[in-house]
Amino acid sequence: MFRAQNKINGDFFVSIDPVWFNQRETLVNICQSEQVICPYCKEPVRLRAGKHRRWYFAHKTLLNCPFTHESSTVLEARAALYEWLLTKIHGKPGWSVDVEIPIEDPSIKKRVDCLLKSQSGAFAYVILDKGVKLETRLELQHQVRRKGWHLNVLFAMDFFKPANYPNSVMLSTTERDFFARTEFDLYDDIDQERFGSLFYVNGKTREVKVIRRACLLHPPQIFEGEIFDEALQKVLIAPKTGELVLPGEYEKLQALKEARRAQEERDKERRERMFQERSVVMQKTETCSERTGSEGLKQTPPEPPPAKNQQTKAALPICVICNQPSSDWWYYDGLTNTCKCQNCSERNKKSRT
Repeated sequence: MFRAQNKINGDFFVSIDPVWFNQRETLVNICQSEQVICPYCKEPVRLRAGKHRRWYFAHKTLLNCPFTHESSTVLEARAALYEWLLTKIHGKPGWSVDVEIPIEDPSIKKRVDCLLKSQSGAFAYVILDKGVKLETRLELQHQVRRKGWHLNVLFAMDFFKPANYPNSVMLSTTERDFFARTEFDLYDDIDQERFGSLFYVNGKTREVKVIRRACLLHPPQIFEGEIFDEALQKVLIAPKTGELVLPGEYEKLQALKEARRAQEERDKERRERMFQERSVVMQKTETCSERTGSEGLKQTPPEPPPAKNQQTKAALPICVICNQPSSDWWYYDGLTNTCKCQNCSERNKKSRT
């Protein structure tokens, strides 16, 4: 382990903190005085280092501590992550990095490997090198978020298992449960359900592997996505979440946001233009209706139908002798509507006598 405590004043020592690079002997002497203990089991520890290994604290006895047998994979990744985080906060007031922070629940034999604090929040990094039971996963997430920390889970590189498909990977239940939904997945479509990102770290080579835009290919464990490999020193930190950000992803995100804003503006202008066009059409329709109605009112009313006696008079046949209409006729020609009326006939008889 890399973190120990002074049992006299309660101060903590981090063996890989740069402040001890030139003071190894001082820290060794403090440990030999039985003043330095494990923060968890309270047993004395010693400062140790191999020829090619980082300085670390080792228990004098291996009886009671739940963290005695941590894997070298996790230790290497933790040290690499801690040292990398230190480089990212250099010259940033209010930022700090701590290591091996315990979880309040003693039944969880897992610590927060690194804790990054800023003026606006704290980001917890947990490194996993093996599967974790569901109950432990849920409790780990609960305990971290209960403290108000944003949880970032990193898997040891041994976890990564490529599948027999391009850009695909086989994911364990633990990996699937820790998908990180992030704005850097840059979703351009909604045709598939997207699960997010996963992060892997190799402490020895100081490299990371990131899966972005993962989606289910073959249920339940084969996923496809975009897979990136990058040197840890080139990776950035998202200031809002503490997640790992690959070089160029900030620029891609800003370009996508700008493109979406431009598209939204175009859509807004199109909607406004369509609304204005509809308004003009409606106004023209209303004006035309009003004009048609007023013109109808101004039109000369139709003449009333002729009186009944006029209709009757117009329908009577015309006498060919007196040229007067008559209904009292003794001869009628239906083709020409003419007749010879009785008056003319009587006058003709009188003139003969």
